[in-house]
Amino acid sequence: MKRFFKTLTRRQKVALAGMAAANILTLILALMVVRGARSATAFVPSAPDCGEMAALLLARQDMAGSAAIGAGSTLRLTLTGLDVQGQPLPQATDAAWEALSAMLALPQLGCGPFEFIQVDLPAPEGHFPGTRLVVRADWMDWRAWGYGELDDGALAARLQTTLYTPPSR
Repeated sequence: MKRFFKTLTRRQKVALAGMAAANILTLILALMVVRGARSATAFVPSAPDCGEMAALLLARQDMAGSAAIGAGSTLRLTLTGLDVQGQPLPQATDAAWEALSAMLALPQLGCGPFEFIQVDLPAPEGHFPGTRLVVRADWMDWRAWGYGELDDGALAARLQTTLYTPPSR
């Protein structure tokens, strides 16, 4: 190595020293940027608006409705009984299953867990006009169903269902 440096001209030695200094300066600056980035990563991004995401998932399944996170950590889906074009949905029970199925993407979007998922929709035909059906699933049962650990019949047996007539306006 000493022989190599002895063969260099003064100009080459100055250029080599300058490049070494530039490399050291680059490393110092890179270290400062990395350390500064650590404090920036301490920023916690805001949680996703899970109600809005759930409503978008309903619309993606051609179901008109709204979604919100309610009391008791319940994801509440309220369906109009129509698709996004204004046409009637199929049988209410089918629509409830489709809504539950549409929500399976929520955990991958950063939403949940919730205690329950509740679907509120117009009751099947044969009930008093204006009557609504509420289907409520426990989050853990619903997730097990989504993973195929529960079949439709097992989840159906665990669902809570209620018929109600909302007060007239």
